[in-house]
Amino acid sequence: MLQHSAHFIIMNQTGRDPKLWEQGCKDDPVRNQVVLPDLIECLDRLRPTLIGDVGSGTGYLSRAAALHYAYPAHWFLLERDPRMLQFSSEICATKDGLEVVDYDLVNPAQEWDRPLDLAFSCFSSLDFGMTTAIAGNLERLLRRDRATISFSKVLDCMSAGQYSYRAVEDILADKTAAAVHSFVIVHDTRRVLSFRCGRFFPRTDPLYGRRTIGLGGAVSAKQVDLLFESMFGIVASAIDELCSGIGLPRRLAERARYGGEIKPWFGVHSSRTDHSPTTLHMVLSYRCPAEFTPTKAALSVNDLRWIDPSTMPNCLEDYDTTSQFLLSQEYVRDLVRQAT
Repeated sequence: MLQHSAHFIIMNQTGRDPKLWEQGCKDDPVRNQVVLPDLIECLDRLRPTLIGDVGSGTGYLSRAAALHYAYPAHWFLLERDPRMLQFSSEICATKDGLEVVDYDLVNPAQEWDRPLDLAFSCFSSLDFGMTTAIAGNLERLLRRDRATISFSKVLDCMSAGQYSYRAVEDILADKTAAAVHSFVIVHDTRRVLSFRCGRFFPRTDPLYGRRTIGLGGAVSAKQVDLLFESMFGIVASAIDELCSGIGLPRRLAERARYGGEIKPWFGVHSSRTDHSPTTLHMVLSYRCPAEFTPTKAALSVNDLRWIDPSTMPNCLEDYDTTSQFLLSQEYVRDLVRQAT
């Protein structure tokens, strides 16, 4: 039976011998016609980027679900049975985003240091039982920031008509409203681009005067494009900022626009201040092409630097609150690792 909670999916199944298990998974109509579609539906709705399969066995469900999951993700197949680990290691490729990990949920040898966005468990609850201790161990696998919102939830609200394009002065005057801004992270295979927002940056923007890892700005009605999935102007806003901020040429901008090179991740809330309204930063990523070197193309963009997201900046407090959150919670490190 499939049971849903905020972050956990518990699916019970049995099996031990790796080869028999794998064949049984392939032949099982319940697993393939009920469990797998429900898992895929849950993934599409939540859009996690770091996913844990606890007690993964041969990794059958993760491998099958990954084929249908359209968003960037890294899958951790957590298993303690040596036979299952050996079998799954031989058929799961890390380069495809599937990483097999020797991990014992009941008696973890060390603290899990790669916080997950979603964890699901198949059959394993029959082995270890859902005790308070086990539930606590499962919870410790997850991120605990509670500050992000999935892209799909934002798009659901917009599709339901729960938005309007308004002047920033109107949003500032309405304490119940939040401005939606694009926040695109430019990266290569191991670094992300950072810069300082100069005095020509709008004072109503939460990034004003701060160092940041996100190019972006307020999403406007003119950025809605019927020729591609602009996500109500969010993606188009990101592309506009890449062009005007760091000089992305038209050819690469059009390729990014129509080739789906701007990857959506999630939203992060930025609190209201005296000068800026509550803002929802829609975090996106763009892998910098080898033939392009970002340059200062706007007076508001200063001191461009590439930084290593696996090493915390010495002056983290100098960054805007969204950048601080993404760096300290290691979202950026995970984003670069998964996107490459």
